[in-house]
Amino acid sequence: MNVLILGGQSSRHQQWVRDLAASLADQFETVKFIDYRHWQTNGDLDIDHELQEISKATQDLTNYVIIAKSIGSVLSILAISQGVCKPEKCVFLGFPLAEVTEHLPGLGSNLRDLPETIFVHNKHDPHGDASEIKAYLQANRVKNYQFFEQDGNTHDYVDFDLIAKLAA
Repeated sequence: MNVLILGGQSSRHQQWVRDLAASLADQFETVKFIDYRHWQTNGDLDIDHELQEISKATQDLTNYVIIAKSIGSVLSILAISQGVCKPEKCVFLGFPLAEVTEHLPGLGSNLRDLPETIFVHNKHDPHGDASEIKAYLQANRVKNYQFFEQDGNTHDYVDFDLIAKLAA
């Protein structure tokens, strides 16, 4: 199995994707990640540009899982719904519900297009409580998903052993 890692919006995720990739390297055939352009330019996230990067990163991948944190999960959902990529499975960490409801209110209808997906969420993540994420998934009639709630009140997801286990 292969992996594509998509980080969160903050430039600190530039190191997070590398750390996660290093921890997964001996467990998966190919591990790729994307460096978002705005991490270097300090500008805004360019969704269209990043969807093109996802397309490039996955064009030669087969049998792959996407592991995505926060805005990376949003990019994954958009990419899958637009046919940009076709992962076998997704693992989403810290779905950013507050930002989605404010900036992409129609995203929920795209959740039905997802392959098997595992949502990992801290109970009191500042971007949306776990209970709010569960309600959002149910309201949008998401199929074929599992939800793992963890104790915590942060938007950090650094249990790489758990992430690897869920992705396998």
